[in-house]
Amino acid sequence: MYKRQIYVAPPDHHLMIVDEHAQLVRGPKENFARPAIDPLFRSAAVARRNRVVAAVLTGQLDDGAAGLRAVRQCGGVTIVQDPDSAFAADMPRNAMRASPPDYVLPLAAIAPRLVELAGSAAGPFAELPESLRIEHGVALGPSSIEAVERIALPSALTCPECGGALWQMRDTQPPRFRCHTGHAFGMSTLRHAADGSLEHTLFDALRALHEQRELYTQIAAYHMQVGETGESRRYTEAAGRAAASAKRIEGWLREG
Repeated sequence: MYKRQIYVAPPDHHLMIVDEHAQLVRGPKENFARPAIDPLFRSAAVARRNRVVAAVLTGQLDDGAAGLRAVRQCGGVTIVQDPDSAFAADMPRNAMRASPPDYVLPLAAIAPRLVELAGSAAGPFAELPESLRIEHGVALGPSSIEAVERIALPSALTCPECGGALWQMRDTQPPRFRCHTGHAFGMSTLRHAADGSLEHTLFDALRALHEQRELYTQIAAYHMQVGETGESRRYTEAAGRAAASAKRIEGWLREG
């Protein structure tokens, strides 16, 4: 069915295998991406089991790691670009952490191996894990709390996409997370989002403190002008506290 065909997902759609057909799906974003690699690999594993060959190449963070693990769970063949040959080594390294691949190859060796595998017999058939079938359904969207409850446990974290509660997927290493509306995150992607959220919050606080210092300085000058020295001193001190707090935040931002 897929012989001699190359399918490329357009922006804002996941490419997935559904009922033996390639489909474009506007399911929930995974790792802040749509299209994302994980829904594609997972859907291929569910649909074709041991007749799938999946490869993760250069890239940042950890999209593809969970999907590659799903392919391996279902008996498919997995390939990861050698991180030492990758322009961005995050995705290959995170894929290797999630599940030992069948092959770790430099970029130039991957295409010949794909040709070789495409012309060879499939490996042993593997049963479809129930958790994988459920997660595939969640990725198609819309999801429900009941579906996520069957494959994950509540966590103390919130979804950076929609603000809902995040659930930690059972039996996954490194840890992965989903919210009940379907957004999904690997640990590296979630850490990156948390870092960005904290930086955004700190810059908001810094802006507010700069504005507070400027406003209090003007109020102090007004009270001094009308002869209210006590009030002027009070606002001058408050402006100084705002400046000191801003300086501390600037130090945190410089330290990264």
